[in-house]
Amino acid sequence: MLEHIDLVILVYTFTDVDWSWCMFECGLATQPQQANTTRVVVFQCSKYDSPRQFAQQLNVNVDIEGIRNFTEQVHRRDGFFRDWPAIRPDLHDEDLESFSEAFYEDLRPVIPSGRLEERNRWDNFTLKLEPPTDRLNPEMNEENEDEVVRLIQLIQSELFVANHFGNALEHFGYANLEGDLKLSDLIARWKKETRDRENASNDWIKGLCLEIRRAIGAYPAEPNWQGLNSVRFRGNSYYPVLNHVRVLPDSSMEFDVYFYAVGEEGASA
Repeated sequence: MLEHIDLVILVYTFTDVDWSWCMFECGLATQPQQANTTRVVVFQCSKYDSPRQFAQQLNVNVDIEGIRNFTEQVHRRDGFFRDWPAIRPDLHDEDLESFSEAFYEDLRPVIPSGRLEERNRWDNFTLKLEPPTDRLNPEMNEENEDEVVRLIQLIQSELFVANHFGNALEHFGYANLEGDLKLSDLIARWKKETRDRENASNDWIKGLCLEIRRAIGAYPAEPNWQGLNSVRFRGNSYYPVLNHVRVLPDSSMEFDVYFYAVGEEGASA
């Protein structure tokens, strides 16, 4: 069935549940060897959680307005299904409203409510490392500077930004999350934007990378509290601190890095 259908709706609730089977089904429906590409539409139940794998697909907020907009596209938009013309371009507004409300009521029983909601307060982003993760936890002589430099470069090139909050990316000179943005991309942009600043030290890079390596090996935290001079907020530096680590069911890892602000005089901002 998945090989021949035209539309898959993924009802996405929260990131901390097991999505492996749902993602497998979406993968079957959109496998490249199919002559006709199936469309995946993500029904997003929380404004905070959305599947990164389908960031480029149509995302629908599961509220009455989001469902109404989706219903209108299904019936009235040319090309919604493959290259076909709209299936009901002359659908009356009253009928569209009725269809939307009925669809929304059908969805409500499967939409979770009363969920604990977390709210961020500090700028942060999440870095993700795909398995196998032990390649970034090699036996290493930390007194050998060449080995340390190679490991730091490897960590930068292997971790990508999974999500972000606040001004975290703007501290590096990025306005938005652009594709598979890696830690190495952030650092390269930051170095370029701050190369003429006297107060822009690179020491935080080594400190953060080695702390990530310790987290991979489940060693105790040893943050070195080196300030990162913000690209956007020139007068402020921020301590990048690895606060939380998650090991996912597929053995990939996520690292939550928070940025704690410090003013020009070193006082807490």
